[in-house]
Amino acid sequence: MKYLLAVVGGFAFTSCTFAGGAAMAIVHLSTKPSESSARVDSTSIEFPLQPVKVDVASQNYERIGQSASSASTNTPGEEVETDTDLLTTAALPESDDETILSEEHVAWCSSRYRSYQVADNSYQPYRGGRRECLSPFFKVAKVEEVTSPDVV
Repeated sequence: MKYLLAVVGGFAFTSCTFAGGAAMAIVHLSTKPSESSARVDSTSIEFPLQPVKVDVASQNYERIGQSASSASTNTPGEEVETDTDLLTTAALPESDDETILSEEHVAWCSSRYRSYQVADNSYQPYRGGRRECLSPFFKVAKVEEVTSPDVV
């Protein structure tokens, strides 16, 4: 009984939807188009049919100067102030992030991954994104400059 009621209800709903759409189409297509306002003269429309000469001297437009934000104040040879404090950033050590990789590690990664790059010790997996190659021979030894303790 439930199946019969579902079929009859679905058919009734579909029929009502179709009838409503047909009624809206009939109403929309049977209405008369709205009448446009009658033209009084050629100046009442935005673009007249015939070209009209405009007297620029008779117009009272106020001319406004250029805004300060759009004017460029920097000349090509002039230095521009930056937000970076040079005294503070000069004290930061330069990062030479060179790592020494063993020959066994490079050989293992090269034989395992075709996309292996020695420069950044990474490979391109099929799932996307670069990954670091970690082999059984992987030992990181950073290149560091030895400074004497008496130099400050």
